[in-house]
Amino acid sequence: MKGFLFDLDNTLYDRYGTLRAICEQFSDTLVPWLNPGYTLEKAIGHFLHTESLYIMTGWGTVYEKLVEEHFFNSENTPSRKEFLAFIVEGMNNVAVPFPFTMPVLTELKKKGYIVGLLTNNTAWHRQYIKLDLLGMRDIFDIIVVSGEYAEQMCGDKENRAYEKPAPAIFRYTAEKLGVKPEELY
Repeated sequence: MKGFLFDLDNTLYDRYGTLRAICEQFSDTLVPWLNPGYTLEKAIGHFLHTESLYIMTGWGTVYEKLVEEHFFNSENTPSRKEFLAFIVEGMNNVAVPFPFTMPVLTELKKKGYIVGLLTNNTAWHRQYIKLDLLGMRDIFDIIVVSGEYAEQMCGDKENRAYEKPAPAIFRYTAEKLGVKPEELY
């Protein structure tokens, strides 16, 4: 075993912790939009529950579901564009690691292991924003984001054939690190 490859979202980066922090830090924007029956805490719980739709269908569907479920104040419902701008602004300014993230990465590096990041995202620049907010970019020996890799390999960042779990992206990462794929965990 020569090294470890990590994913970013919900492995090192606490997506739900980040969304909670966005709602709290940007509550001056969020609270006026809320159904009057919601406290900020109740709204955060509802939002985090609904956010699971994002994985399969994107933020537009999350917005639509929140509207359908009367999450927003009927007299002050944000437009879809306003809601998406709120999310993007939040994600460009807030990132929360899990408590164990930096201690584990630091200990692995201290013990001489290769530490890499291999993560999927067609909007690959967003992964670098998260890493910079987390102060983690420099700890990795390599960072491979599927969208960036697909763009380099075939000119199409949306090409899902280049995402994990495709073996080619693992082989590419190992090759760049100068190790065999089986030497990485």
